Amino acid sequence: MNEFFKQQTILPTDTFPDILVKMCSAKGRDVFINYAIFKLIASQTTYERILSHVFEIVKQTAKIYGTVIARLYMKTLTIADLDRHKPFLINAARRLNDELPDTLDACYIYKTPFVFAQIYNLFASIAIDKETREKVKLTSE
Repeated sequence: MNEFFKQQTILPTDTFPDILVKMCSAKGRDVFINYAIFKLIASQTTYERILSHVFEIVKQTAKIYGTVIARLYMKTLTIADLDRHKPFLINAARRLNDELPDTLDACYIYKTPFVFAQIYNLFASIAIDKETREKVKLTSE
């Protein structure tokens, strides 16, 4: 799985749409999201374009396969990032829940920093329903 994410290198000639594709793309039922690339381009002015791109990929994949398997690469995530991008993350979670219910078959979160795993485990039992929690797998690999 890490091989897919290692191939996602931004080049000086890449346009914003090229970078969006490298940040989030699909292969079969798998939707890959590379947080390291998100972190480079995410801001108040790009959030909506990023979210629209991710939703389009998820919708297209779900239309073909019925459900999706999300694979997120989170190696560079920090507590400061969570705070900085909190509005985006809340909006994304709400929209996914409202607009794309029952499309998630599984969610694998790779290279999760220890702190993120602890925060996730603390809040997941409060904020995420049991059925969805069972679909999410955190790994340090």
